[in-house]
Amino acid sequence: MQSIINLSLIKDSSEKKKLTFLIVLASRMFNSYFHFFKLTNFGNPNTLELIKEQAIRYLLFDEYNEDLLQDLKIELDNIAPNSEKFESIESNYTLTCCCIYYDILEFILNKDTERAIISGSELSENMVYVFIEDLLYNKNEIVSDEAVTTHELMQIEISFQNEIINKIISTKNEELSSLLKIKYNDCIIL
Repeated sequence: MQSIINLSLIKDSSEKKKLTFLIVLASRMFNSYFHFFKLTNFGNPNTLELIKEQAIRYLLFDEYNEDLLQDLKIELDNIAPNSEKFESIESNYTLTCCCIYYDILEFILNKDTERAIISGSELSENMVYVFIEDLLYNKNEIVSDEAVTTHELMQIEISFQNEIINKIISTKNEELSSLLKIKYNDCIIL
């Protein structure tokens, strides 16, 4: 049975809570980017780390360097894999990861908060969707929308996002930094 990610809770919360949600999702995707970088020697994981640092700085101190963030948007375009050059499933994951970091930059620079959290949630969910499709295909199992959306890994993704949303909305704004080391199923996310 497919569950739904309750984004309405986070949509109605503070800007800081929305940004915390994006930071958690992006941090969780970082390993996909780093894995691709190790395989191909393409990209620069430090750019993603710098984006995250700037997002945390904004979260904690309500300040950011607009010129630096604009430069990071350009750099992010340069370190995102081109699907014509890299034709692997890993490149798709890596590109998805870059997209959520781009959403963080847009969130801070343009205050495009609602679009960013919807996009971030969908990117995370779509990354799992593609992974499950590939998994089913490689096992010679039927690949259908129903098979993917009801798969255990998709249910874990949905549960993860809902749990993170619930933790974030139940935390006071001034205590959000405590969530930057979130544990889920015995894994440290950040």
